[in-house]
Amino acid sequence: MIFLYEDVVASPKIYVPGRKKADLKYYVGNIPISTQSLQMEVDLTLEYQGTVTVLEAKARLMSDFAVYQIFHPLMYYHLQDQKLKLGIRTVNACYILKDERKDSNQERQTFVRLYLYEFDAPDRLDSIRLARKAEYRLRRR
Repeated sequence: MIFLYEDVVASPKIYVPGRKKADLKYYVGNIPISTQSLQMEVDLTLEYQGTVTVLEAKARLMSDFAVYQIFHPLMYYHLQDQKLKLGIRTVNACYILKDERKDSNQERQTFVRLYLYEFDAPDRLDSIRLARKAEYRLRRR
């Protein structure tokens, strides 16, 4: 958990929320967007000491992705905090990409890339910022 929370012993609460619907209002540049009952799918959500992290996982490496896949769930949690006073300090999003390759011995290696994103303004799709990234190679013990 050091990548997400900079705490090697972090034990976040885990939620597998599935599909959610929400009415959202936000901006892309100067263009206002308004949705009603927008359906979004959330792969996994973690919460640790007031930080909510929405996770989106893909089974292959990609050079780009649809930002709204992480933006809409972030907005959803911001709205839930405003309505219910949940005490959320930060909402961020982590893209997880997996790749399998064969090494020089023809053994399968699994690589996982993590990209942690934040939005400087929770109501602006274009305020996305890469906070940090890392790549890990998984090994059998």
